[in-house]
Amino acid sequence: DGSCVATSCSATSSLCGGQCMRWTISVVRETTIDKTSLVLDELGRPHLSYYLSATKDLEHAQLMEGDWVYSVPDDQGYTGRRSSLALDSLGKKINLKA
Repeated sequence: DGSCVATSCSATSSLCGGQCMRWTISVVRETTIDKTSLVLDELGRPHLSYYLSATKDLEHAQLMEGDWVYSVPDDQGYTGRRSSLALDSLGKKINLKA
């Protein structure tokens, strides 16, 4: 039914569809990020868009083989303070707005 109950497994996992799904906590940046938007692609890999306070830019991060890969889709002015991220079926960014 798509519902997940966090208290059914442990503090870092939840029960989804009768299976315990494990969450892994990861540091994306060693600096302040703000206004995040999180999407999982079809393989379950996380993608984040966020406002990088140090540079005042919109940034995108994707977890690839255990490492975060970064890109700066917009660095003109103060961008990314209210980002929204969506992916198409191929995992391409289709809605990354500031």
